[in-house]
Amino acid sequence: MLTKLKIWFFNQATWIYNIEYMIISIFILIGVMLVDLNITSIGKYLPDFMFTSAGLAKMILAPLAGALLTITTFTFSTILAVMIKYSSSYSSKTIENFIKQKSTMKVLGIFIGGFVYNICALVLMENVGDGDEVIAGFVGVAYAIVSIIYFTIFVQNVIVSMQTPNLIGRIYTETKQVIKREIASRKNAPVIKRSDRDKIVNIFSKKNGYLSTIDYKKLKKILKSVATLCVIDCKIGDYLNKRSQIAHIVLREGAEIDNLQQNISEVFIILENKLYFYDYRHGLTKLVEIALRAIAPVVNDPNTAIYAIRKISILLSYLARSEHIHTSKVEADDFEILYIENNLTEDLYFTFHQIVHYSKDDVSVMRALLEGLLLIEQSSTIKNRKFVDEYAKEIYTKSLPSHNNKMDVAYLEDVYRKFIHNKD
Repeated sequence: MLTKLKIWFFNQATWIYNIEYMIISIFILIGVMLVDLNITSIGKYLPDFMFTSAGLAKMILAPLAGALLTITTFTFSTILAVMIKYSSSYSSKTIENFIKQKSTMKVLGIFIGGFVYNICALVLMENVGDGDEVIAGFVGVAYAIVSIIYFTIFVQNVIVSMQTPNLIGRIYTETKQVIKREIASRKNAPVIKRSDRDKIVNIFSKKNGYLSTIDYKKLKKILKSVATLCVIDCKIGDYLNKRSQIAHIVLREGAEIDNLQQNISEVFIILENKLYFYDYRHGLTKLVEIALRAIAPVVNDPNTAIYAIRKISILLSYLARSEHIHTSKVEADDFEILYIENNLTEDLYFTFHQIVHYSKDDVSVMRALLEGLLLIEQSSTIKNRKFVDEYAKEIYTKSLPSHNNKMDVAYLEDVYRKFIHNKD
């Protein structure tokens, strides 16, 4: 339940923040009207500088409403411009890194809330005499000042977000947190062993989309009394169709399996889009796409690609410290849920194969790849180090035919020789 709530909040965050600030502005309006319409005696405790004549307050609120609406339109245009910039210069997947920033999600809500306050205050003050003292004008000015301060923060965040190193750094930080949680949750489990007498029930997907997360607590509650083992056959981030096998379970003798397929299918949360906070490969994909866009002939910015490759290599170096493939997610009495992780070989190929394909002619990018693999090797376990060495050899031999210049070859050999030295 909490997992679904978190995903719902993530997908609807922009709406939630807009509605939140509209509600806040309405509460502010109610408090102001309680004072200005003399419904409560709180006004006598307020300082005199907060009070202005109703006529002056109306003169202030009317242009403020128009100004806030104008700035709202301008802000929305700015957001669209940044989204186009992200999509054309980096990757369409990186748009969420801008949209999901709190400053971006809140800014429209703040201005819309200010507009609602000013318009409603003008309507409710219709029967207030111009000579009466009210606080609506002061509160309107205070709200406008806060709005401008927040708009300044938003503009500063836009400027920072448009700089490629800052975007790469933000994606790196988010993905690093996901990877660290992933590694911390890995618990080594023995290789799966089955008997020919085991009764196996396969579980299939009920919808199309990406496997975003799994509710292990609910899965345990459903299966503990009817099964001894549940093995997840797909991985977070995999795209599934309606007949893809998600898992298989080993039933207990004589167990009832009515509605088991339907109940278990609801445990696997499948969405149209990937979620970065559950899938570390989603973050790696963003960095890969930034690197690919940078090395495209139209852009021709290999230094940005090299910077992205270095960040990717650091992230993979964390994964290289773990060899666990069969991870025990739930273990209770004679019941267990196993999840089969991606191994380092799969992660290396998934991350680097496109960069290798499109940049094998660029010696500086290929050297950066080899340097990145050397960094990963230095952090690897003994088993994973063999995978890294093999992949480094594959990249080196694949790129050599593209470089006939002796200096280019020597430039690559300088790094690759370190892999050979490490073996010795």
